[in-house]
Amino acid sequence: MIVIAFVAVTTVLVYLNRARIVNDILALYVEPYEVSVQSIHLYPIGEVRIEELSLSPKGHEGESPTLAVPEIHLSYDFQTLRQDGLLESVSLKRPTLVLDETTLEALAAASEQGTTTSR
Repeated sequence: MIVIAFVAVTTVLVYLNRARIVNDILALYVEPYEVSVQSIHLYPIGEVRIEELSLSPKGHEGESPTLAVPEIHLSYDFQTLRQDGLLESVSLKRPTLVLDETTLEALAAASEQGTTTSR
């Protein structure tokens, strides 16, 4: 009974903190950038909707983000995702990409340190 209660509490805490958890995980993969996600919707099963994704070079968070996507919609078949790591579809609604001096400097600094923006 204690194990079931522990799993239930853990599940609720993860669900309530899902945007912060995703922000932290994404930050590990895009090292020279600050990553922000406003909300993540995991229902219905087989679909994920991410709202207000933005990437900004670290230290320049007040400026326009390098990448801003108001909404991302992912669909998946659980078996295919688990076995092959493949999604059925990815839809980016109204993405904005800005390549300015700040962005290029952040990429150059990451390159000089021997880091990459994707792993």
